[in-house]
Amino acid sequence: MARDRKYAVVREYTIVIEKQEDARGYSVRVPALPGCFSTGDTVAHAARNAKDAIETYIEGLQEQGERIPREQRPNAYIGKVKIAV
Repeated sequence: MARDRKYAVVREYTIVIEKQEDARGYSVRVPALPGCFSTGDTVAHAARNAKDAIETYIEGLQEQGERIPREQRPNAYIGKVKIAV
């Protein structure tokens, strides 16, 4: 981002990483930022790309004078539970 980071506010955003159906990588989306998504060959790569996507998304909002959405559930946990059926 081109902004002066000396006065930047740090925000955390939940990212959701899913294996792509073609099994050739991972897709990642940011629920709090509609339309903000990316991909990666590995989970780590997808997470790094998500950070870049979030920064680009927020920079675009700032350039347009839009407000930056906050995380809707900052204390939420997204995980999996296995059950026998």
